[in-house]
Amino acid sequence: MLTAVWNVGRLIELRFSGSPTIDDVAQFELDSHACVASCAAQTRQPVVVCTDIRATQLFRPEVTERLIQTMRGNNRLVERNAVLGNGSALMALQIVRLTKEAAGDNRRRMFTELDPLVEWLAESLTAPEQDRVRQFLAEHETNGAANREAPTTAGAPTTTGRTPTPSRGPTSYAGWRPFPPAPRKK
Repeated sequence: MLTAVWNVGRLIELRFSGSPTIDDVAQFELDSHACVASCAAQTRQPVVVCTDIRATQLFRPEVTERLIQTMRGNNRLVERNAVLGNGSALMALQIVRLTKEAAGDNRRRMFTELDPLVEWLAESLTAPEQDRVRQFLAEHETNGAANREAPTTAGAPTTTGRTPTPSRGPTSYAGWRPFPPAPRKK
Protein backbone atom coordinates (compact mmCIF):
# COMPACT_ATOMS: atom_id res chain seq x y z
CA MET A 1 0.00 0.00 0.00
CA LEU A 2 1.21 3.50 -0.87
CA THR A 3 -0.36 6.61 0.64
CA ALA A 4 0.09 10.36 0.13
CA VAL A 5 -1.35 12.81 2.66
CA TRP A 6 -1.15 16.57 3.22
CA ASN A 7 -2.00 17.52 6.82
CA VAL A 8 -0.14 20.69 7.80
CA GLY A 9 1.77 23.54 6.16
CA ARG A 10 3.78 22.41 3.18
CA LEU A 11 4.60 18.94 4.53
CA ILE A 12 3.57 15.96 2.41
CA GLU A 13 3.55 12.55 4.13
CA LEU A 14 4.18 9.43 2.06
CA ARG A 15 4.01 5.92 3.48
CA PHE A 16 4.89 2.67 1.70
CA SER A 17 4.06 -0.76 3.09
CA GLY A 18 4.06 -4.31 1.82
CA SER A 19 5.11 -5.12 -1.72
CA PRO A 20 3.54 -2.51 -4.04
CA THR A 21 2.24 -3.59 -7.43
CA ILE A 22 2.31 -1.52 -10.60
CA ASP A 23 -1.41 -0.78 -10.05
CA ASP A 24 -0.62 0.51 -6.54
CA VAL A 25 2.04 2.80 -7.99
CA ALA A 26 -0.33 4.07 -10.71
CA GLN A 27 -2.88 5.10 -8.05
CA PHE A 28 -0.11 6.51 -5.86
CA GLU A 29 1.14 8.60 -8.79
CA LEU A 30 -2.29 10.23 -9.13
CA ASP A 31 -2.64 10.75 -5.36
CA SER A 32 0.86 12.12 -4.81
CA HIS A 33 0.72 14.47 -7.81
CA ALA A 34 -2.63 15.84 -6.59
CA CYS A 35 -1.33 16.23 -3.04
CA VAL A 36 1.88 17.97 -4.09
CA ALA A 37 0.18 20.23 -6.64
CA SER A 38 -2.58 21.29 -4.20
CA CYS A 39 -0.13 22.01 -1.40
CA ALA A 40 2.29 23.94 -3.63
CA ALA A 41 -0.55 25.97 -5.16
CA GLN A 42 -2.06 26.89 -1.80
CA THR A 43 1.22 27.67 0.00
CA ARG A 44 2.89 29.12 -3.13
CA GLN A 45 6.09 27.35 -2.13
CA PRO A 46 7.73 24.04 -2.98
CA VAL A 47 6.69 21.17 -0.72
CA VAL A 48 8.76 19.23 1.80
CA VAL A 49 8.18 15.47 1.72
CA CYS A 50 8.69 12.87 4.45
CA THR A 51 8.57 9.30 3.15
CA ASP A 52 8.32 6.29 5.48
CA ILE A 53 9.35 3.04 3.76
CA ARG A 54 10.13 1.02 6.90
CA ALA A 55 7.28 -1.43 6.31
CA THR A 56 7.88 -2.03 2.62
CA GLN A 57 9.77 -4.70 0.74
CA LEU A 58 12.07 -4.49 -2.26
CA PHE A 59 10.41 -3.08 -5.37
CA ARG A 60 10.11 -5.09 -8.55
CA PRO A 61 11.92 -3.48 -11.54
CA GLU A 62 8.74 -2.19 -13.20
CA VAL A 63 7.61 -0.64 -9.91
CA THR A 64 11.01 1.02 -9.47
CA GLU A 65 10.85 2.55 -12.95
CA ARG A 66 7.33 3.88 -12.37
CA LEU A 67 8.34 5.38 -9.00
CA ILE A 68 11.27 7.16 -10.66
CA GLN A 69 8.87 8.64 -13.24
CA THR A 70 6.51 9.72 -10.46
CA MET A 71 9.31 11.42 -8.54
CA ARG A 72 10.59 13.18 -11.68
CA GLY A 73 7.09 14.49 -12.33
CA ASN A 74 7.09 16.24 -8.94
CA ASN A 75 10.71 17.52 -9.03
CA ARG A 76 9.94 21.18 -9.71
CA LEU A 77 7.53 21.29 -6.75
CA VAL A 78 9.70 19.46 -4.17
CA GLU A 79 12.26 21.31 -2.04
CA ARG A 80 13.29 18.29 0.06
CA ASN A 81 12.31 14.66 0.44
CA ALA A 82 13.59 12.66 3.42
CA VAL A 83 13.13 8.88 3.16
CA LEU A 84 13.19 6.82 6.37
CA GLY A 85 14.27 3.25 5.62
CA ASN A 86 14.24 0.07 7.65
CA GLY A 87 17.98 -0.56 7.76
CA SER A 88 17.96 -3.15 4.95
CA ALA A 89 21.11 -2.75 2.86
CA LEU A 90 19.33 -3.91 -0.31
CA MET A 91 16.44 -1.51 0.24
CA ALA A 92 18.91 1.32 0.89
CA LEU A 93 20.66 0.60 -2.43
CA GLN A 94 17.33 0.60 -4.22
CA ILE A 95 16.25 3.90 -2.64
CA VAL A 96 19.61 5.54 -3.38
CA ARG A 97 19.15 4.54 -7.01
CA LEU A 98 15.61 5.93 -7.02
CA THR A 99 16.65 9.26 -5.54
CA LYS A 100 19.65 9.68 -7.85
CA GLU A 101 17.75 8.83 -11.00
CA ALA A 102 14.74 10.93 -10.02
CA ALA A 103 16.55 14.15 -9.20
CA GLY A 104 20.30 13.71 -9.45
CA ASP A 105 20.83 16.27 -6.71
CA ASN A 106 20.70 16.46 -2.93
CA ARG A 107 17.04 17.35 -2.52
CA ARG A 108 16.21 13.71 -1.65
CA ARG A 109 18.04 11.80 1.07
CA MET A 110 17.74 8.39 2.72
CA PHE A 111 17.90 7.97 6.50
CA THR A 112 17.75 4.98 8.84
CA GLU A 113 17.39 7.02 12.04
CA LEU A 114 14.71 9.49 13.02
CA ASP A 115 16.79 12.31 14.56
CA PRO A 116 19.05 13.01 11.56
CA LEU A 117 15.99 12.94 9.29
CA VAL A 118 14.10 15.47 11.41
CA GLU A 119 17.24 17.61 11.74
CA TRP A 120 17.68 17.76 7.96
CA LEU A 121 14.01 18.53 7.30
CA ALA A 122 13.92 21.10 10.13
CA GLU A 123 16.00 23.46 7.99
CA SER A 124 12.92 23.83 5.75
CA LEU A 125 10.01 23.29 8.18
CA THR A 126 8.14 25.37 10.72
CA ALA A 127 7.77 24.13 14.31
CA PRO A 128 4.25 22.71 13.71
CA GLU A 129 5.50 20.91 10.60
CA GLN A 130 8.43 19.44 12.55
CA ASP A 131 6.03 18.22 15.23
CA ARG A 132 3.88 16.60 12.53
CA VAL A 133 6.92 14.81 11.05
CA ARG A 134 7.62 13.22 14.43
CA GLN A 135 3.95 12.33 14.89
CA PHE A 136 3.70 10.87 11.37
CA LEU A 137 6.77 8.67 11.87
CA ALA A 138 5.59 7.59 15.34
CA GLU A 139 2.32 6.38 13.80
CA HIS A 140 4.33 3.64 12.08
CA GLU A 141 5.03 2.03 15.43
CA THR A 142 1.55 2.44 16.87
CA ASN A 143 -0.29 1.02 13.86
CA GLY A 144 1.53 -2.30 14.05
CA ALA A 145 3.45 -1.79 10.84
CA ALA A 146 6.89 -1.78 12.44
CA ASN A 147 9.25 -4.49 11.32
CA ARG A 148 6.81 -6.86 9.65
CA GLU A 149 9.68 -8.44 7.79
CA ALA A 150 11.83 -9.21 10.83
CA PRO A 151 11.14 -11.17 14.01
CA THR A 152 11.14 -9.00 17.10
CA THR A 153 11.87 -9.36 20.77
CA ALA A 154 9.97 -7.86 23.64
CA GLY A 155 11.20 -4.50 24.77
CA ALA A 156 11.21 -0.86 23.86
CA PRO A 157 12.04 0.22 20.33
CA THR A 158 15.51 1.63 19.78
CA THR A 159 16.15 5.24 18.80
CA THR A 160 15.80 4.25 15.15
CA GLY A 161 12.25 3.08 15.80
CA ARG A 162 13.23 -0.53 15.19
CA THR A 163 12.66 -3.29 17.66
CA PRO A 164 15.81 -5.33 18.27
CA THR A 165 15.99 -8.77 16.67
CA PRO A 166 17.06 -11.76 18.71
CA SER A 167 20.60 -13.05 18.48
CA ARG A 168 20.73 -16.44 16.84
CA GLY A 169 24.46 -17.15 17.06
CA PRO A 170 26.49 -18.82 14.31
CA THR A 171 24.79 -21.03 11.78
CA SER A 172 26.21 -24.51 11.27
CA TYR A 173 26.16 -26.23 7.92
CA ALA A 174 28.43 -28.59 5.97
CA GLY A 175 31.76 -26.88 5.38
CA TRP A 176 31.13 -24.12 7.91
CA ARG A 177 33.88 -23.11 10.27
CA PRO A 178 34.43 -19.98 12.29
CA PHE A 179 37.31 -17.70 11.44
CA PRO A 180 40.22 -18.10 13.87
CA PRO A 181 40.67 -15.18 16.26
CA ALA A 182 43.08 -12.46 15.18
CA PRO A 183 46.53 -12.74 16.77
CA ARG A 184 47.02 -10.51 19.81
CA LYS A 185 49.54 -7.71 19.62
CA LYS A 186 52.24 -7.78 22.29
